[in-house]
Amino acid sequence: MLSDGDPAPWLRPVVLATPEQATDALGFYRGILAALATAYHRGDVEDAGAILDARQKMMALNDEAERLATNGLGVPFF
Repeated sequence: MLSDGDPAPWLRPVVLATPEQATDALGFYRGILAALATAYHRGDVEDAGAILDARQKMMALNDEAERLATNGLGVPFF
């Protein structure tokens, strides 16, 4: 249980990283969007390659976002 003074571990004080600081994270993000666009454009659930590619990029983005957050930086998605 968290006390009133302890923020939840997923709520960290961060500032937005610059695009240069977040180059890898933003690259993963753009890759996710591209892979999902490909998957849904085809509309064939049997061709799961693009979905798997997107999922792998999602895991890489999560790892990179976590690395940035431990350094007080948030990914500037928008």
